[in-house]
Amino acid sequence: MEAEALKKSLFLSVAGVIALLLCSLSPAAPARAESPSGVYLGVTPGNDLTTLMADATRFETDAGKKAAIINLFVDGGGIWSNNLATLLQSVKAHGSIPMVSWSAGPVDSLQRNPECASFKLSSYLDGSHDAVLRSWARGLKAYGAPVLLRWAWEMNGPFYCWGANVNGNTPADFVNAWRYVHDLFDREGANNVLWVWSPNYDGDGAYPIAPYFPGNSYIDWVGLDGFNWLGIYHTAAYTFERMINSSYATVTALTNKPIMLAEFAANEAGDDGTTKARWITNTLSQGIPGKPQIKAMVWYNLIGHEEAGLVYWPIESSNPAQAAFANAVASPFYLSSWDGGS
Repeated sequence: MEAEALKKSLFLSVAGVIALLLCSLSPAAPARAESPSGVYLGVTPGNDLTTLMADATRFETDAGKKAAIINLFVDGGGIWSNNLATLLQSVKAHGSIPMVSWSAGPVDSLQRNPECASFKLSSYLDGSHDAVLRSWARGLKAYGAPVLLRWAWEMNGPFYCWGANVNGNTPADFVNAWRYVHDLFDREGANNVLWVWSPNYDGDGAYPIAPYFPGNSYIDWVGLDGFNWLGIYHTAAYTFERMINSSYATVTALTNKPIMLAEFAANEAGDDGTTKARWITNTLSQGIPGKPQIKAMVWYNLIGHEEAGLVYWPIESSNPAQAAFANAVASPFYLSSWDGGS
């Protein structure tokens, strides 16, 4: 009996060693989003991809800190291109993670444009977009490094071809399309993609968020978009908390995934920059740190050409605004290098 017990013990020990060796040789499951100790600093530096890195570097100089996330907008109608692959490599070489805001539907995706007239989200389910989707999945997989993919953002408002009630689009249509795109990427093995589900803030109930949630297993980050339209729609009394509290409560009830402010900025109020500077200071020093599930902030650093006219989102819109921003992000709470999973 002792000999048998000894043989059994030896067998189990050897088996354990073999199991450990096999585990070390097997490919690890992809790491997903991890919550940092602070908030990643990010930027949308401009719409011109040919000057993206120069614009990002200028922002970093003016902010006094490097951006951990660099966001770029790409139209959804075209297949993956070598130019885009090169651009992502440039972002990586810069020491940042790229976030690709990839539109659904036709190339010119604003809801008011005629190209939207015949587009429906439900068209994703019949396979008519599969060639484009597959080329992107394979292109991002070949890129190999972590990349944030923010597909069909602000779906809960009527702003884009894929938006709420545009051409009959419903919340169910969005959820089904999101899952279809996500599942195709999974089948292609694009495990380095981190999915950013990015609704618009709820606008005091005008743009409900919860019906568009695709499920916890289908997202890695939540992106909330919100702007302070100082001098146009909002006054100096419009605080960060007033903007975000309702949406934050909705999202944190849906998921514990990290939140980023994916499109985020304030306009000038028509004064010497004092109002915007005060809002930046209060928001970055108190408002964002007071929302512990917020783990990234991506400043929308370009002048907006809106129906209401020009909107001055950049931190450089005035000397007080720029100084306030640089002073706030100088805190170690704002992180300049990515360590948020792959």
